[in-house]
Amino acid sequence: IDDARFKAARLVGEGGSNRELSFQTGNYAGPTSRWILRCNNAAESGGNAGSNLEILSRDDTGAAIALLLSVNRATGVFTFGGQVYATNGLRLPAYTVATLPPVVNGTIIYVTDGDAGATCIAVVVSGSWKRISLGANI
Repeated sequence: IDDARFKAARLVGEGGSNRELSFQTGNYAGPTSRWILRCNNAAESGGNAGSNLEILSRDDTGAAIALLLSVNRATGVFTFGGQVYATNGLRLPAYTVATLPPVVNGTIIYVTDGDAGATCIAVVVSGSWKRISLGANI
């Protein structure tokens, strides 16, 4: 915290270096990392590239288990390194046929009028939107 008016912790480092906040177990003589929140060492080469946000898990010895989450600073894309569970359901973005987003293979959306005017789920396969009709109520 470098200013009494603002309450903030800052991790400052050169571009191309990891800036990490480590959550540890143990004492000062022998702490062991459990989690790391960091701005990674991806080069800042212009266009908002580099210095992406990451969350990493560590095992009982402090060794790396996995990169669990990465957020690309330039694109805002979240990449999950493990399974994703939605405890209260998963809400897909809603579109109409007229407002479909760009075609990117693997994209899945909810379309309010995509099945001859009825709602459906749609997924991009081989560069085209494919309709998944909804069945009877459960």
